[in-house]
Amino acid sequence: MRADADRRPALKWAGLIAAVCFAVSAFSGAGARQESPEPERIGKDMCLVCHTVSPGFLRSPHAAAECEDCHGPGGLHFESGGDEPLKPAAASPSEVVRDCLTCHSESVHLGAFPQSTHGRADLACISCHRIHPERFAALGLLKQDANLLCADCHGLAAAEFKKPFHHPVLQGAMRCIDCHDAHLEDSFRAIP
Repeated sequence: MRADADRRPALKWAGLIAAVCFAVSAFSGAGARQESPEPERIGKDMCLVCHTVSPGFLRSPHAAAECEDCHGPGGLHFESGGDEPLKPAAASPSEVVRDCLTCHSESVHLGAFPQSTHGRADLACISCHRIHPERFAALGLLKQDANLLCADCHGLAAAEFKKPFHHPVLQGAMRCIDCHDAHLEDSFRAIP
């Protein structure tokens, strides 16, 4: 009992010191988290000071958007002389999908992508699609022919088409995407 009585004054002083330190810290702003200012949008004209766009992009549906609608505010990128990365290079696949869906979510077809097999596998829209196509008409926004694109990841399925009895994909009579939809949860599309 005597040992507890000897510690009481020391505990009172420790508590008082802790309270004073807390009060000083709270009022001085020490330890307060400083929020960085919201990155500044600079507009398409400033982007075009350093960057050019391909003729294919100008014919694509994305040409109507402002650069920063997809790439995020460009103020820090411009001020750093291009050293500060922009989206999608600086974004995770799920962030890229989220950003694409800000415009494309109205489509039931595209809006379902996060729940699809490909979305759950953490693929981004840019895994298969080009945002800035060199040529727009031939492939649309696909990076390459749909069958070749599917075969890049689905090699076993592609090998099946070399067997004597198969879907006529290699012959060009049909495409993988005629029956399978990469954007939907159940990728098999019912044939009407």
